[in-house]
Amino acid sequence: MQNPLDVFLTPHWHIDYAWIKSHKQYMRELVLENFEVLFNILQRHPEYKCSVEQATQWMSLKEMKPDLFEKLKGFVSSENIDLVGGQILSPDINIPSGESLIRQYFYGKRFLKKEFKKDTNIAWNIDLFGHNYQYPLILRHMGMKYYVFHRGVDDAKFRKHLNNLDTKEAEIPPHLLYYWKSLNGQNKILAYYQTNTYTTFSFSPVELLHSLYFVDVIWHRNILSRIIKSTAGVGVKLWNLGNKLPTRSALKTVSAYLMHLISFKPYKDIPEPKKLFCSVGSDFSAPSSYILHYWNYLNEFTRNKLINLHLTTPTHFFNEVEKAREILKECNGEFHHIDRIFSGVWSSRIKLKQNNRRAEIKLYDIEALSIIQDALNKLVNSESIYPFESIDELWKTCLINQFHDISCGCCIDLVYSNAMRRYKEFFSKNQKKTSEILRNIAKLIIRQKEPISNGIKNNENQYLIINTLPWKRKTIVNKKIIENIPPLGYKVVRLATNTKVSLNELNNPKARRKLESNSKHHFQDFKCVFENNKLVEVYDSKLKEIILKANGDNWIGSIRMLEEKGDSYDSLVGNILQILDPKNVFLKENNDIQTEIEIHGEFYSGDIEVVESIKFIHWNHSIEISIKLVNDVENIKLEFCIPHNREFNQHKSAISFGTVTGSKGLRPVQNWVSFSGENCGICLVNFGTPEHIYHKPNCYITLLRTFDHIAHVSLPMPRKTPLGLELGNYDYRYVIKPFTTEDLEEITLENMSIESLHPCFINEIDGSDAIPLKDWSLLEIPKNKVSISAIKRKHPNLDKDQQVAVNNGIVLRLYNPSDRKIRNSAIRCRQDIFFMEEIDGNEDLLESNDRTQTKCENGAFQFSLDKYDLKSYLIQFD
Repeated sequence: MQNPLDVFLTPHWHIDYAWIKSHKQYMRELVLENFEVLFNILQRHPEYKCSVEQATQWMSLKEMKPDLFEKLKGFVSSENIDLVGGQILSPDINIPSGESLIRQYFYGKRFLKKEFKKDTNIAWNIDLFGHNYQYPLILRHMGMKYYVFHRGVDDAKFRKHLNNLDTKEAEIPPHLLYYWKSLNGQNKILAYYQTNTYTTFSFSPVELLHSLYFVDVIWHRNILSRIIKSTAGVGVKLWNLGNKLPTRSALKTVSAYLMHLISFKPYKDIPEPKKLFCSVGSDFSAPSSYILHYWNYLNEFTRNKLINLHLTTPTHFFNEVEKAREILKECNGEFHHIDRIFSGVWSSRIKLKQNNRRAEIKLYDIEALSIIQDALNKLVNSESIYPFESIDELWKTCLINQFHDISCGCCIDLVYSNAMRRYKEFFSKNQKKTSEILRNIAKLIIRQKEPISNGIKNNENQYLIINTLPWKRKTIVNKKIIENIPPLGYKVVRLATNTKVSLNELNNPKARRKLESNSKHHFQDFKCVFENNKLVEVYDSKLKEIILKANGDNWIGSIRMLEEKGDSYDSLVGNILQILDPKNVFLKENNDIQTEIEIHGEFYSGDIEVVESIKFIHWNHSIEISIKLVNDVENIKLEFCIPHNREFNQHKSAISFGTVTGSKGLRPVQNWVSFSGENCGICLVNFGTPEHIYHKPNCYITLLRTFDHIAHVSLPMPRKTPLGLELGNYDYRYVIKPFTTEDLEEITLENMSIESLHPCFINEIDGSDAIPLKDWSLLEIPKNKVSISAIKRKHPNLDKDQQVAVNNGIVLRLYNPSDRKIRNSAIRCRQDIFFMEEIDGNEDLLESNDRTQTKCENGAFQFSLDKYDLKSYLIQFD
């Protein structure tokens, strides 16, 4: 006999932090009312269960309505309400860094534990635009066990082959319920794919009225929205009337059928485990008690069809699933099926993407600088001066702007403007705090009672160079190469003032020399060929290989303009309208440190003006490309092209805490892509422009994509977005790092990109504040094996009664982005004796049976990391 299908129903509403209205508008006009409706239902019906997602709802409720927040705490305590997700909000998980995804859970779960005395292990991202390979790794690191998601799967194919799914087929889960594994296969999460949709209506007019809330703002208060809302209002009265008449039984049965049975029909023969999770509700919909009204009818109707219904919470559902975990299938992969996640979200409103990466870079640096400041302060004062409050505020601002509809750019102009304002405030506060920390570090060094050797001479300048990365580096100060800057530490140097080159001299237009339109030039290790002012070939004499070579119309640094007919969600690219026509090439600077050439071009007789600066950096053997453009053209897409040597057959691209090999076409990229052959290759580092389109040998990176509607391709939302036309000034930066296989024995591709993103801090110190000439370092990791995601002070425990010395430790988060296992490598610290212990991403100690605190002597700790793995350590100094 066939086993019945167990269907677990959980009332919910999905709310966007900000999308077609701002967060404050949503809270005032919708969310506060939803909570009031929910609490009234729970008071009348104690058997009612539901779930509420995203910590920003809980946080804003506490701020705006403390009395309602207290009711929420009561119903959470009684287990009527299941708080799921655990994140600050529901972010995009392809554009933000892996560290940002960790902090979403860190701060969200910290609030949950503090206010509700509870934790959650259910991750909840039902509306995201794709899911990357390494998300299971991040979830497990944050103590999550389960994952509910919707988009990213070829749903028609999944539903068609539900009873005979090929587990090896890309982007197709093996079941509704399955174990989703990370790249290394060692970290897995029990995932539930909500096929077809994450919304299920009861079709009651009351619910429809709430779910049509957004119609009014989408169509901008026109006649259509008024008609729809009036019709829904009439429906409410008819429904209430029907409840008083004998017809109510038929009404409820029909409603029940529409709500559930149509959705359940494809699943009657699904393989074991025969368990279906259904979130009852939709975007913006208020909680509804109608499911209780027709519960008996619904049960009677479904029982004969071998369907058992349960009104419960996600926690109860997964507890039931655990009983069948032995028969669950496994798969690893990413879910980016482009027909299901929209094709334009990685290029819409490009300044949001650029500012996101810039903010993440600054957050790492300010935490590293704060650790250096704190460590130096402890040499003279036992108290910590780590700026928790300031850094937490900066992080939360960055995390808010990573909400998927914000970071993906598919939002109204008001939401976009608010996000850009928050970034402006972020960078202002960060700059102020960073400057304060740098001044403090200089003062702390001066306070050290050590003799100052060789006083400062009249023709000397003094520089403090701070390295925020945990491996030795070199940098350039006033055209002088400074070697061996200590890892996570500083170096003080004094240089003769005559080595300085004035900015006026460097930027004087009269100093430029125009190059012949057809010419060849030898700039130390780089040989360049120009044809009609186009850079068509770069030969690297160090690699003894052509690394960049034009392919047809795609010259090195070319920009092509395409017709764009899409919207904020979907890109509909038409014909190539034009390729940048370079008018002049200038040699701006040429010396032993760097050679800079400048290419001037335009589209449409000046409608888009472009200046490309290509610097051949000799002291660290790299190429830096900067682009400045002024856009005055609507409904276009601009793509920047780097054509590489055709013999480079290996292609890799960075994702969170890992790499993907051999991908083609359009995909989101974290910080770098690489193209290589048997002996050498190039690493191309972007600075926050994530959309890459690869068709060998051309790598296109989307600079901007303009549109004037939120949606009109996949969704009927003709809301105008004038700011989506992306008119105005834009700046971009890219770095190309040539490498040999021998170079990769010294530094990984990931760390090449990290070095480009995190230059050293260089401060000129007044001669009256003489600093001892010495080097100082806190700790060092091997840059040829492992990468760093964060170094910070451990947050204090929430329970102050259990404060212990562990709170004074340093959190070090390391990851292995490659497919090679790391065995018996060493972290080296400045102190001979220290203690190391592995922790999770919540900064909690591991379970007792896994705890292994190590006393490290001789200043070293031996560690191992599996391929594509991630670990956090707590360091305590004696």
